[in-house]
Amino acid sequence: GESRLRYSMLDLDIEGYAGLMRAANRLGDIDDLDQHWPSLRPHLKRILAGHPQLRMDELSISLGEPYNTTASLGFEYHGDGELTADFAENIWNDLSAVGQASLTDSAIDTLMELFIAQQNAELGSSEQVLMADVLKMQLSLQLQDNPFARRTDNGYLFDFALRDRMLTAHEEPVMDLATLLAMGQALMPAPEPGLSSGG
Repeated sequence: GESRLRYSMLDLDIEGYAGLMRAANRLGDIDDLDQHWPSLRPHLKRILAGHPQLRMDELSISLGEPYNTTASLGFEYHGDGELTADFAENIWNDLSAVGQASLTDSAIDTLMELFIAQQNAELGSSEQVLMADVLKMQLSLQLQDNPFARRTDNGYLFDFALRDRMLTAHEEPVMDLATLLAMGQALMPAPEPGLSSGG
């Protein structure tokens, strides 16, 4: 079906951005970033000092019914823009992220139908209906214990925010940033035996 996408950049210092683009266009060897950093730094600092916001205001997809699957996402920087040596390490002190998504029952029905038709095309129509019911029940059970999902009158609403190094769901704390990063590292694939980062 049809889809919609709206996004915006707010509080972007246009002069700082133009200066950054001019400096970037003059780059010779981009691999030697240390050499070009002094020409890029003041423009980046000016942009960050303006507290820019990047937003995906709306992503709506039609799955069986018009725009029955939606999402939004936003990032905001609210620090002082000082590009110190520990900037990357402390970025989440000054960066926040907020996101929401909705998935209606009609969208879930359509997704189940598509999945079953592709994965179990040999089943009869009555068997496909039965399998769809089973899959929807499994999904419902999984989402019951998911802090980011809440049941609505016609589907599910998902909500998260990451502010002040704390991940929340529907304004309730879930875990701190250190725990979240540790979980992300644990999910990363382990290096293959015999490989090392040494020379």
